[in-house]
Amino acid sequence: MKIQTMRLLVLCFLSFVIECQTIAQVCKGSVGDNIFPDGDFGSGAANIFPTDPGIAAGYRYAFSAPPNDGSYTITNNTTPWGGFAAIDWIDIKDNSSDPNGYMMVVNASFEPGLFYERTVPVCGNTNYEFSADVISMNDPRLGASRFIAPNISFLINGTVARNTGDVPIDARWHTYGFTFNTPPDATEIKLSLRNNAPGGFGNDLALDNVTFRPCGPTIAIIDSIEICSVRPTTINSTLTGEAFANPVFQWQVSTDQGNTWTDIPNATARTIQIPTPADGQFYRLAVASSPFTITQPTCRIVSNVARVSIQPLRDTFDRVVCKGDTLVIANQKFFQNGTTNIPSVTTAGCDSIATINIKMEDLSDFKIEGDSILCKDTADTLRAERFAQYNWSTGATSPTLRITTAGVYAVTVTSVNNCVGKDTIQTTSSEVSDFTIQTTPPLCSDGKDGRIEILTVTGDSPPFSYAVNGNSFQNISRLDSLSVGNYTLITQNVNGCKIQKNVLITAPPVLTVELGGDTTLELGDSIRLNAIANMPVATYTWQPLERLSCMDCEAPFIMPLQKTNVKLLITNALGCKAADSIKIFVQNLERIYAPNAFSPNDDGINDVFQLFTGKGVEKVLQLHIFDRWGNQLFTGRDEKNSRWDGRFNGKPASPGVYVWTGLVQFIDQSGKWYKGEVTLIR
Repeated sequence: MKIQTMRLLVLCFLSFVIECQTIAQVCKGSVGDNIFPDGDFGSGAANIFPTDPGIAAGYRYAFSAPPNDGSYTITNNTTPWGGFAAIDWIDIKDNSSDPNGYMMVVNASFEPGLFYERTVPVCGNTNYEFSADVISMNDPRLGASRFIAPNISFLINGTVARNTGDVPIDARWHTYGFTFNTPPDATEIKLSLRNNAPGGFGNDLALDNVTFRPCGPTIAIIDSIEICSVRPTTINSTLTGEAFANPVFQWQVSTDQGNTWTDIPNATARTIQIPTPADGQFYRLAVASSPFTITQPTCRIVSNVARVSIQPLRDTFDRVVCKGDTLVIANQKFFQNGTTNIPSVTTAGCDSIATINIKMEDLSDFKIEGDSILCKDTADTLRAERFAQYNWSTGATSPTLRITTAGVYAVTVTSVNNCVGKDTIQTTSSEVSDFTIQTTPPLCSDGKDGRIEILTVTGDSPPFSYAVNGNSFQNISRLDSLSVGNYTLITQNVNGCKIQKNVLITAPPVLTVELGGDTTLELGDSIRLNAIANMPVATYTWQPLERLSCMDCEAPFIMPLQKTNVKLLITNALGCKAADSIKIFVQNLERIYAPNAFSPNDDGINDVFQLFTGKGVEKVLQLHIFDRWGNQLFTGRDEKNSRWDGRFNGKPASPGVYVWTGLVQFIDQSGKWYKGEVTLIR
């Protein structure tokens, strides 16, 4: 719904009309089209119209309810409003049959004054009617005297034309209206609304159904034109009351049920002859005071509407006869499917042929839907749906019947054609009351070779079937390939009656193995791995295999050269497995010792310079001796030859300080250069 500029005018007029209520007189004759088609404010699903329509100058539009002083809103229902509206205001909808119809709710400003002004086009020397519905929003149950009553003046061209006086606070809609005649030379008028009562506690109102339309004498034409066939038809009109001096006429036609109207060319007399009327056409007569005003929708009045109805010369009807009954039509009897043609006369007196299609309704095969077996401690629903009436043997009258005990149940059903069907169903009881089981745990705690075996079943209607954890039913009473855990076991008989039990498959003892905590070794050391299991072990599987004293024994030795994660997998005689692991960290302490002096005097004590190695060192690969000027005096290329006896070129070297470098290889095959100084003493 869109509230356009025209709606602004509608609102203005609405207020104008309200002011004139008791003083002005509404039109006694025919009226023209409403110049403000949006005077009813439209309709919509939203409680508050979501867009500011801009129809009340000086007032704010409220997007949430209720509107405060100096505000207004467009709404379809005040019932859900809270705040002061829930306490002081009445709960209303708009004044129409439309459940979503909108109205304007106004909370007046604190100070009296104009709240609307608008200029509208008119025709000179033309009578107009303004009318609108208004209701005070204040709740009379709280005492009308405690509220300020709405009071409005309507101004035409700045002059007060009418006053509403105090609008009654009685929770009722009141229609206010008046008519006035424009001067001969009038082309437009200015309409203004003035609030005479102050706002505050009261002066709150709702407006609806605003109209502004030309007013004139009463024009009457026939309401309904019923004819037997497409043939020329005449429509006459009458004018009563104060007529125009020289009335001008224009007939109009509508093909969309009066939503839009089109002038009929050359149809400008009081009477019109329609050469070829069509079924569903609408006709009306527009009357104005002059050839000019008859062309202006804002200046002419219109008659009531005549609808053309062409009676069919042939019509078709459907009738139903119940099986076993007889249908009498025009002294003819029918008891099965068939068709007959019967002469008839329409409401307009037209001769017609009625074709009657007769259909036999057979309810002899009606059956109650539902199970004939009722399981113990359960309920079932019997169904006899898709009929107009139901009468069960229990006294129930619903389409379905819920039963909890076995027995005989009957129902009589009646169709929309008053045909009757009957059926009876006998239900018998069935049950599975108990069953016993035996469980076998899996060989290993993580295995899936557990078993549930159903030993005995107490109940009727074998053979029985079984399902575990919602899986499909099977006729085998042993359920295999189960792991440790809780299971829901259902046993059912051939009638579908069930009993359910929760079953626990317990775990066997869990095989475990412990290798102890992580440890740190010095490069070159070994450690004995000790596997402690809680039950006899059949096989040991170690990883990695490198540097282990054995691969499948209980307690091998290992001498790792670097950080190693040792894993063990054990298996017992049942095939159950367990695993553990430890981390072994390796530290290289680089056990290398170089003397800082030696005395090569052949006394058998400290006669040579060499590098001494300890745990973790495999060998000395090279040894080099340099004098203080960087001259190389000695080179040894293996551990046996990496000893300096203090000679250079076969001659004793001078006493003093010498520089040495050495390359050492460790057992993890890594190498490292070392250097230092040594003093030769003689």
